[in-house]
Amino acid sequence: MRDLSLPGLLLCASVVCSGCYMPPPVTHAVLSVSDGGAYTLDAQAVPAAELSQRLTARRASAANLRVDLHVTQLSSMASIAFAVDAAKQAQVRVDFTHDTAAP
Repeated sequence: MRDLSLPGLLLCASVVCSGCYMPPPVTHAVLSVSDGGAYTLDAQAVPAAELSQRLTARRASAANLRVDLHVTQLSSMASIAFAVDAAKQAQVRVDFTHDTAAP
């Protein structure tokens, strides 16, 4: 039987351990922007002035938070941009979705 060298052993160990990595779980929050520009975070109404603060608090309870941003075709770009800026300030990742039931 042939002895493995140190680099060979390290390579074998890295291959074996590479399958062991488990990424941290992702927590999703739902941020909705209504047609009129009102915001809801996880079905709770949030005033625009408190949006960044609420997202920061939510991120504190879930380190790997991702916000699913739900908008409709009638949501204003200004309201959407405000929500994205609030998420950036809170250092939260954003995924965009849209409400297919809207006209």
